Amino acid sequence: MDLSESNPSLPSGHPFFNVGGFSYWSATSSSYSPNLAWFVSFFDGSQKVDFKYVEHGAWCVRSGQGVDPQ
Repeated sequence: MDLSESNPSLPSGHPFFNVGGFSYWSATSSSYSPNLAWFVSFFDGSQKVDFKYVEHGAWCVRSGQGVDPQ
């Protein structure tokens, strides 16, 4: 995430295609309630909690080989 960028809030030169200002779920549930989970907005880079039944996208990631350590 690059909070100085918006829609999407990714650094220039990122390798992704067709990324808009959408929201994507994280794998982290909220400690406040088992019905809530964290998501990130690619519009402005903000992180918030929402009910798990609300529709947000999924962003598949992995670590390991090929990681750019910037």
